[in-house]
Amino acid sequence: MRLEITERGPREFYDEIMYIASNFRKYRGRPEKKTRSQLKTLTGYCILTVLVIAVFLFEYFGDRGGVFLLLAGMMLVCLIYFIALIIGTRKRIDIMMNEPGTKIIDIDERGVRYEAENQTLQTKWDDITNVIINKHSIVFMPKTEIQLMVSIYAKYKEQILQAVEAAGHMDLVVDNTAKH
Repeated sequence: MRLEITERGPREFYDEIMYIASNFRKYRGRPEKKTRSQLKTLTGYCILTVLVIAVFLFEYFGDRGGVFLLLAGMMLVCLIYFIALIIGTRKRIDIMMNEPGTKIIDIDERGVRYEAENQTLQTKWDDITNVIINKHSIVFMPKTEIQLMVSIYAKYKEQILQAVEAAGHMDLVVDNTAKH
């Protein structure tokens, strides 16, 4: 089956792909894991860090000792790190959303082939652990981190399932759409 994709995916698709990529080992081991928004997860870490800083500062000003000021400073560094991650993630999502050109995905008995403007990726079925179907994405999860994940918008779910079935690899499919 050959699928030509000319439109951009929704922002939620790219956000979900970023979350899966940053948690690659977890998804490779537990493909049924529910996906989340990478940006919302990082924002939650920021809020938690601010609360911890507030507790440490409260303890410091309550004459508990200078160690709490040091801890608050360390948490401030963590907060800056999380904010930098949020900004970087937003930029990466914007870059992915604005990639021009047609993306072509071929699924056959040999594996999955992905073609874009300046890259071609061929993954054999032996190198794929699962085909994970999420709310916004379908991911062909590779066995190693060296190989790239092939991801497709979830709106092509029926075509992808037909192609995977025709290739004889329905045993790799993990449908997580009921979890969302």
